Amino acid sequence: MDTPTEQQKKKGGRPQSEVWRHYEKKPLKSAGHFLAKCNYCRTYWPRGYPNELEDHLANNCREVPELVHSFYLGVVSARDFGREDTFSSPENSKKRKTQVDQRELIDWFESTNINSQKKASITRALVRAFICCGIPFSIIENPFFIEFLHEMRPGYEPPTSELLSGRLLNQETARINDKIKEIIKNSENLTLEYDLAKIMISGCNQITSFFKHFHIVLKNNPNEITNKSVRRNIRSLEFFSNVNKLTKVLKLIKTAITLLESVNANLADCFFQLILIANTIKKLPS
Repeated sequence: MDTPTEQQKKKGGRPQSEVWRHYEKKPLKSAGHFLAKCNYCRTYWPRGYPNELEDHLANNCREVPELVHSFYLGVVSARDFGREDTFSSPENSKKRKTQVDQRELIDWFESTNINSQKKASITRALVRAFICCGIPFSIIENPFFIEFLHEMRPGYEPPTSELLSGRLLNQETARINDKIKEIIKNSENLTLEYDLAKIMISGCNQITSFFKHFHIVLKNNPNEITNKSVRRNIRSLEFFSNVNKLTKVLKLIKTAITLLESVNANLADCFFQLILIANTIKKLPS
């Protein structure tokens, strides 16, 4: 009789991701796919994908144990922006290329080949620019913007808007959170409690998650944001007060990211920006 291991080998296929240990799963009709429910916060996915489940443990789950959170924060932040599976499929790339007029032949000295390291660097800079400048993610698929990127760097194919607002945004969020936690842990003259810093990071992640999901709902289910209950809430004075407070938080976050990415930024700058963000988040309605 075959052992379970031998049976799995005979079936073939890739081994299941370790991230599933932190989720309840229920097989779907399509082979190899599962419904997922977080063991800690009970968040539910009709169809779970390992990358999304890792993103949740790294950035969004508020009940995850510290060791698990730290591990997946490292996993997500270490993902390679230049991986082939991070970018659009050949079908999407071909579709986009037909939207842009045929470009003239590039001068012989301009190379259209970009190595994975350079592609990762360009994509990371693109994510930061869209976030810090408040550029709508849909712009990434505008044919004129794609043409602009091609003129700037021939051979570079940008990611889709879904990828930019989803996986790539999660990777950059995790990378920044990981960097902040490392700075706080390694600091000897700590003037800000570690728990307070964790609360601030969690608050920032909630805001990031809200706008990411809002973008998805706006694109896929526009009717959901035009019903009577939504209109009633928008017309209330409390709604505009909340939006005003949220705008102040986002402005501080954008300023903090811009300042801390500077070559001249130091630990004092980091703590000062964290204090400003924490003070503003505390004023938000519960």
